[in-house]
Amino acid sequence: MGRWDSPPTTFQRWVARHAVALQIALACLAAASAVLFVIVLRSDGWGTRAVSPILSSVVFLGLMWTPRYVARLVSDYDRKQATTSN
Repeated sequence: MGRWDSPPTTFQRWVARHAVALQIALACLAAASAVLFVIVLRSDGWGTRAVSPILSSVVFLGLMWTPRYVARLVSDYDRKQATTSN
């Protein structure tokens, strides 16, 4: 999508339909990773085991906005198709 206005794939439409649930799931995963980070940090200190949970938290927080972006692209495409067909 985007630049060439190709139609959304089935997966993109599925993500658009379930955007809120996916955002909630990703936020829960980020929170669980943050809790795991605190547990590892308290037990071992700043060791190599503390890196993975904090990176997971950052990745899940970054991905949390992706479903909303995909939903906006799908709705923009549908709106554009509706106006061109009328």
